[in-house]
Amino acid sequence: MNRRANFLVIPRSTVEELYTMRDAVESQERAFRALGRGDAKVLPIIHSDVRSHSGHLEVKPGVVLNPAVYGLKLISVYPKNERLRIPPMQAVILINDAKTGVPLAITDGAYITNLRTAAAGAVAARYLARRNSRSVGVIGTGVQGRMQALALKEVLNFQSLKAWSPKAAGRKRYALEMENALGIPVRAVDSAKEAIRGVDILVTATPATAPIVKRDWIEDGLHINSIGADRRGKRELEPEVYGHAKVFTDCREVAVEKGLFRSGQIFAELGEVVAGVTKGRESDEEITIFDSSGVGVQDVFAAEMVYRRARAKKMGYETRLS
Repeated sequence: MNRRANFLVIPRSTVEELYTMRDAVESQERAFRALGRGDAKVLPIIHSDVRSHSGHLEVKPGVVLNPAVYGLKLISVYPKNERLRIPPMQAVILINDAKTGVPLAITDGAYITNLRTAAAGAVAARYLARRNSRSVGVIGTGVQGRMQALALKEVLNFQSLKAWSPKAAGRKRYALEMENALGIPVRAVDSAKEAIRGVDILVTATPATAPIVKRDWIEDGLHINSIGADRRGKRELEPEVYGHAKVFTDCREVAVEKGLFRSGQIFAELGEVVAGVTKGRESDEEITIFDSSGVGVQDVFAAEMVYRRARAKKMGYETRLS
């Protein structure tokens, strides 16, 4: 880190140029490995509803030892923004030099959030799904449902995908667009059960507050990336599903706070598996779940990669804070 460098403002257009899905998978694997080795620290997440405007905001901080950087993401979700033609999710990431505390950069965080969330699912599948996984089911056909499929394609050679969401038009549009993007057959199905049965990997990426996935639909050997239930009040899987699976989280404490399952039901953190501290899947018959909450260390690793590349290529906008 150049501790005398000016503060760098990195807009979304620059982030998109410097941070691909492949980069996201690389940065997130590094983030989880650092967490598993104790080379990074998750700090408590701050949640707050902005009830007067039907919004929700979160502050997600994280500290990394190597590279020596810390930072935080401020992210908000305002569903009513769609009426104003403003994206519902807004986010920025601030990173500082951990050796001096000097602020280094602020980046657009919405694009990074979408990619790093999807990349976390890909890393989980790489370490927890059956090695010969060839089929994927997706429940939820919004932005993250698309990103998750694209990220999985970076790490697995799956050959088919089934997708379901409540609105027929949305899932049919998803199938058409993702078949072109992935170059494999993608089929819109008429029920969540149909999306689950017979696949090797299931992705749930929904805003659901009541369970969609039922225990009776789960087959032996399935790996589940539960992405949408990222905070208290959201739920995608029946409670019984967790009781019949090996559960892996990005952070034990953050996961338990959501109230989806007890601490004793967590087998390990994903970072512990990536770092080789503990085992992940041990047989083809096991059901595995990656419960994703999203933690600040993921954002710090992603933003640091973008910052380093922006500095090297003289991109972004320099300014002085003092």
